[in-house]
Amino acid sequence: MRWFAAGCALVFLLFAVVQLNDPDGVIWFIGYAAISANFVAVALGYGKELPLWLGAMLSLIVCAWYSPSIIEYLFNSDGMGMTNGMSFSYPYIEETREAFGLLIAAIMQLIAAWNLPVNKTQEESLPHIV
Repeated sequence: MRWFAAGCALVFLLFAVVQLNDPDGVIWFIGYAAISANFVAVALGYGKELPLWLGAMLSLIVCAWYSPSIIEYLFNSDGMGMTNGMSFSYPYIEETREAFGLLIAAIMQLIAAWNLPVNKTQEESLPHIV
């Protein structure tokens, strides 16, 4: 679990850094950095379920907020892919990408929360991967 958490911490830290080029990048940077901090805590053995659950739920709520953009992308994309650059003509593409990033964040945090050891004896009994 610690390797999984360390990998997720690195991925979400990279997500945070990449967001800095957006017009609203500071907000997204803070969000992804907080998610990364959750995983750093898990990787170091200090992780708790509550921050992971709260992070996952907040990610899902904001993802749901963007659901109209996802629906617009699915039905009106005019052949524009999600990898195309930002365009004022197609704002729903950027919002769809942001929603999928949050969905990934929610899923990873839920996986981490479900797999946290309940107590120290359970953690000690788990096989350690070197």
